[in-house]
Amino acid sequence: MDLSARQLSALKVMGLPVWEFRSASENEQYETNEELSQELIEKLTQSNCWVVLECQPDEKINTLLHAMLFAIGLAANEFVTIHPNQFTQAQQLNFGKKGILVLGEQLSDKLLEQKYDRGEVVILNDFSLVISHSLSSLLDKPLLKAEAWKDCLLIKNELLAC
Repeated sequence: MDLSARQLSALKVMGLPVWEFRSASENEQYETNEELSQELIEKLTQSNCWVVLECQPDEKINTLLHAMLFAIGLAANEFVTIHPNQFTQAQQLNFGKKGILVLGEQLSDKLLEQKYDRGEVVILNDFSLVISHSLSSLLDKPLLKAEAWKDCLLIKNELLAC
């Protein structure tokens, strides 16, 4: 459903978040190199929110990700998407308090030493992790977006505490 700028503005004034589709040109690049480059370390240092994705997102997935995070008040330059191996490496460094959104319950099983449920906050050193559905699951099963929205609100609250 396409909304006009006036309709979007009215919904925003009413406090109703709307997930808007964005063009691919607005999307930040997913770091395909699984090693932590100096440039990525700088991005991780500057950003309070990291999003762990299992693979490089296509345009639909990237659009959904940006819309979800925009709905909780994060612009494209306020979060970094990383690969699970990069997250594992980043745990060894001292970045201070960060909010981590792990998109994919199976992915969280690989990253963490024990199983955690979707929708709970996991404290791991200085990291506050929230596990949610994978973006491809959200595209396949739109009813899961309500749960993903709750997870996004959890990470928003964790970011406010950082």
